[in-house]
Amino acid sequence: MKTTKRLIQIYTLAQGDALWDIGCDHSLLALMNLREKKFSKVYCVDRSKSSLEKINQKIRVIDPLRIEVIQSDGCLLNWEDVSGTVVIAGSCPEKYRKRLTWVLNPFTSVDKFLKEIVQFLPETVMERYETKENGRVRQIFKYPATE
Repeated sequence: MKTTKRLIQIYTLAQGDALWDIGCDHSLLALMNLREKKFSKVYCVDRSKSSLEKINQKIRVIDPLRIEVIQSDGCLLNWEDVSGTVVIAGSCPEKYRKRLTWVLNPFTSVDKFLKEIVQFLPETVMERYETKENGRVRQIFKYPATE
């Protein structure tokens, strides 16, 4: 599967020692990290067992120490263990939000997303990026850790 410009930009914006890809689907960020080695560990979290089976087959052969696969709803994670950058289209418990860097990429309803995100990440200055992909402009938002 081809790594899109949008995912390359998301990977570039992420920082810290670990990358948490919540709703990872095909785990392309983890596969990118196997080449680039920017993060010591990538956590691939998804509810879909079939999506995670694909990455599980690859990492057994490639590098099982750099990727951890977790079949779970992102809301059910033990957020005390989460650090580094979180790539997600959702939220986490209030007390953990400010210590994490968030890279968010809403697919639809960007205006609605911008109005609602302040409920989850108040008092945070976002950086906004755009990537043109397949004739469409995709928006990416980065919310750096504030604690």
